[in-house]
Amino acid sequence: MSAAIRDEIARLRADARHFRDLAKMKRAEVARLKALPIGRRDPVALLRARDRVAEYVRDAQNCEAKIKEWRAQIPRKGGA
Repeated sequence: MSAAIRDEIARLRADARHFRDLAKMKRAEVARLKALPIGRRDPVALLRARDRVAEYVRDAQNCEAKIKEWRAQIPRKGGA
């Protein structure tokens, strides 16, 4: 069972890294949208991009929380 838990932790780590990378790209998009002149700004696109950043960050945090839960299930070597 320990191998299955380790595989799940590795998958969750990869997912968290992926979500953080997506958030990084969306943050760059938010910065680009904010840098546009006021007349060319799209407030709806800016709002959507900010919401997507928050969603990606929340998903990465959920993955990290699951990793913590799975790590608690791994039996420790050396007993105690």
